[in-house]
Amino acid sequence: MFISTVSLVLALATSAIFAAPTTLSTKDASSDLPFYFPKPTYQSIPYDHSSNLAAPSNADSVKIGTAYIRDKLNLSPDEFKISSSFTDSAGVTHVYGSHLVNGASVANHQAAVHIKGGQITSYSASFGTKSHLTKSELSIAEPKAKLTFEQASGLVSKAKGLPVYSEFKHDLEYVQQADGTLVYAYKFQLRDKSVNFWFQVWADANTGKLIQAVDFAHRATYKAIKLPGLTPDDGFSDVKDPEYKASSPNGWTDGTTTEGNNVSALDLRKEPAVPGTGVNGVFDSKFNPTADITDPDNMQATAVNLFYITNIMHDITYQYGFNEAAGNFQKDNFGKGGEGNDPVIISVLDTSDEENADFFSPADGQPGQMRMFRFAHFKPNRNPGLDNQVAMHEYGHGVSGRLTGGPAVVGCLRGAEAGGMGEGWSDLFAMIVSAKESQKSDTPIAIGTYIQGGPEGIRSHPYTTDMKVNPLTYSTLKKRLEVHDAGEVWASMLWEVYWNLVTKNGFSTDIYDAKSNSGNTITMQNMIGGFMLQPCHPTLISARDAFIESDANRYKGANKCEIWKGFAKRGLGVKAADFNDDFSVPADCDTGASPPPSSRGPPATTEGATTTEGATTTEGATTTEGATTTEGATTTGRATTTGRATTTEGATTTEGATTTERATITTKRPTTTGRATTTARGPKPTSGCTRMDICCIYIGKSCDQN
Repeated sequence: MFISTVSLVLALATSAIFAAPTTLSTKDASSDLPFYFPKPTYQSIPYDHSSNLAAPSNADSVKIGTAYIRDKLNLSPDEFKISSSFTDSAGVTHVYGSHLVNGASVANHQAAVHIKGGQITSYSASFGTKSHLTKSELSIAEPKAKLTFEQASGLVSKAKGLPVYSEFKHDLEYVQQADGTLVYAYKFQLRDKSVNFWFQVWADANTGKLIQAVDFAHRATYKAIKLPGLTPDDGFSDVKDPEYKASSPNGWTDGTTTEGNNVSALDLRKEPAVPGTGVNGVFDSKFNPTADITDPDNMQATAVNLFYITNIMHDITYQYGFNEAAGNFQKDNFGKGGEGNDPVIISVLDTSDEENADFFSPADGQPGQMRMFRFAHFKPNRNPGLDNQVAMHEYGHGVSGRLTGGPAVVGCLRGAEAGGMGEGWSDLFAMIVSAKESQKSDTPIAIGTYIQGGPEGIRSHPYTTDMKVNPLTYSTLKKRLEVHDAGEVWASMLWEVYWNLVTKNGFSTDIYDAKSNSGNTITMQNMIGGFMLQPCHPTLISARDAFIESDANRYKGANKCEIWKGFAKRGLGVKAADFNDDFSVPADCDTGASPPPSSRGPPATTEGATTTEGATTTEGATTTEGATTTEGATTTGRATTTGRATTTEGATTTEGATTTERATITTKRPTTTGRATTTARGPKPTSGCTRMDICCIYIGKSCDQN
C-alpha cells in the first residue's frame, strides 16, 4: 500500500521511549561508540569466460555459493544463515550471510560469495579462515539473558542519553570482541525524535553494557571561509518530465507535493511536516538570493531542487544495479524484491546543527534520512540544498552503504580506511554525474566551492591527474587519518582510473545509459559492481580488487590494464601493502608504471603480496586481507559537497513514453547528465537559451519557440 510520507515521518518520530534521556550534543552522543570487526579475508578467483556450461538459475547459484562458503569455512548447515541475495545485470549472483552459533547470528561474522555462470568469482569472510580465530579459540557465552530487553536497553539508553527506537524490532545476537569472546547481546536501535542521532547497538544481555555500535550518520564539518554570500551560479530552469521511466515506472510524484515513491523533501520544522507544493504537476519556485533561506519562496525552491536532484540520483543508480533487489530506497518495490517502505526522507532545513549536511543509511527496509543545515557565516545565509552536488554526494553514501556487505547488513564502511573510501566514492558520484565532455584529464575539479565561497573548495587538493597539483598517493594515508582526508586519496586514485577509461573508451553524454561501454559509464558500473563484491569493511586493496573483478565479470577484463595503471600511478600497484607505495602493474600490462613526478626517491617495494589461504594470483588478480579493526571508533563521516554545478540543456522524457501526470520542476539541474544530446530521449532545442534563469526546455520545442 502506498502510504503518505508525512504519516511515515510522524510514525518514525513518535516511537516509544523506554528511558527519559537527557539532551546531549552530537559530540557527546556519538563519542566512545565501541566497535570491533575482525579483519576480513577477500579472495578473487579469475572467471573462465570460455566455459560453455549453461548458466544456472538464481536459486541454483545461491545453493552453489552457500555450499562453497560452508565448505570453505568448515560450517555445518545450521552454522550459516543467508541474509540477502540477488543477481545483477551482469549475471553475477551475490550471496551474503552470517555465522550462526547456538542458533543466533554473530553480528560481526560476515561472509559473502559471488557466482557467475556457476563459477565462484570471489568470496570474503570475517571469520573461519586461517587468519581468524578457530572455533576452539573462541570463548562462547551461553545463549541466556539475565536481563530483560527493557532492562538492558534502558541502561544503554540512559548512558547515551537517547531513547530506544521501538519501530525497529530488537533481536538477540552474538558479537565477537577483540579478545575472542562471543558475547550474547540484545540488538536494537537508539534514535531521537529529531533524528540528530540514529545508532544500531548491541548490549550485553547479562550486564547491559554497550559492546558494539554503528552510527548510521555520515556527517559533515566544512572548512568554510566567511566570505560574502554568492547566489547559485547556474540559475533555475524549467525541466519537463524529468522522470526516467525505466527506473521510476510510476513517476516521481502525483503532481501536488514533493513526496513520492523514491524521495520526500519536507520541512520537518513544522508538525505535521510540510512538503514543497505543485499545481497540476507544475512545481514552480522563485528563489530570492537577498532573502533569508527560511523565506517561503526559498524553502519552496530548495524543497523542489532537492526532490529533483535526489530522484535523478535514484534513477541513474538504478540503471547501474542499485535496484529493489539490491536494497535501494523506495516505498513500493513493485514486487521486484528487497524491502520496501524506505524512501529517502529529506529535511530541507534542519535546525539541529549548522554548517553541515548528512545522511543516515540504515539497513534495507528503513528509510534513508538526508538533512540540510544552515550555513550561517554567509549573509544572507545559504542552504546546501541549492547545490546539486551536495545531494549527489549524500545519496552516494546511501548507495555504497547499502551495497557493501549486502543490504541487510549495516556498518560496513566504518573506520578511517573504509569510512574514508565512503567519502571518496561520494565525491566520485558527484564528479561523474556532473562531468562535462569538455573537461580534460588535468582539469582541476574543486569540491564545495559554493559552500566554501571560493574557488579552492573544501578539499586540500583539487581532483586532477596532474601530480604537481594533486600529489596524493597511497603512502600519504599514513598521515591522513581523518575519513575525509583519507577519502581524498581514494577519490584521486579513482579519478585516475576514470580518465584512463574515458581516454580509451570515450565519454557518453547519456549517464543513464549503463550499457554504453563509454569510459564514464564503465567507471560508474565498476564502482557500483565493486560495492557488491567487496567485503564488509574493505581496505583500499580489497576495494581495488573488487573494482577489477567487476570489470572482469561485466566486460571480460577488457579494461584491466587501464584500471591497474590508474591505481598504480598513485601507489596502489600490485605489491602495495601497509600504506607503502608501489607503482608496478601486472606483467601483461606493460613493464610497469613510472613513479609520479612528485614522488621522492624510488617507489617502495613491499614484498609479500596479500594472498590468503594459499590463493594464487592469476593475471594480476590479487587476494587481500583487509585490516579494518576499529575499536572505539566514532567515525561519523561528514558528507562532503561539491558546488558550482554547471547547467546543461536536456530533454528529459523517454521517447514515446506517456504519462498521466506531467511534472514541470523549476530547479537546478544536475550538470551534464547529457540527456540533451541524446535524440532517443527527445529532440534537443534548436536554439540556445540566453536567459538561464527563465530558460524552458520542452519536448520538441526550443526555448524561443515557447
